[in-house]
Amino acid sequence: MKRIFTTILFIAITLIVNAQWGSNDPTFNPTDYGYGYGDGANDNVFASAIQSDGKIIIGGNFTSFNGINYVRIARLNADGSLDATFNVGTGTGSVSSIVIQDDGKIIIGGAFTVYNGTSINRVARLNSDGSIDNTFNIGTGA
Repeated sequence: MKRIFTTILFIAITLIVNAQWGSNDPTFNPTDYGYGYGDGANDNVFASAIQSDGKIIIGGNFTSFNGINYVRIARLNADGSLDATFNVGTGTGSVSSIVIQDDGKIIIGGAFTVYNGTSINRVARLNSDGSIDNTFNIGTGA
């Protein structure tokens, strides 16, 4: 009897607790007009984090965003457009995790070994403008 009651309760809760239906936000990434016309990241996005000002840091395996070269990490404005003030330079390997600290600095982790010409083994801290924070030293890295 107890097992039947538990099963019925589980089914009832499952039917009641459904997420709201989502919809596309046409104000987000307004320059994306479809395949081949500013399609956001040209490869996988593995991680994202929202800054206190609403801007979004994305990381992954992409090499461009809406046709503009941005290697594996980029910052988007709140409307989804690319924030050109976030200057990350060049790098190797994907970014798979992003954490934003209270002071606005950004910690990234992934399969990269170079970040904007600096040898970095898989963990780095960035300043809020995307430049490497040279005061963060993890030695030989992960």
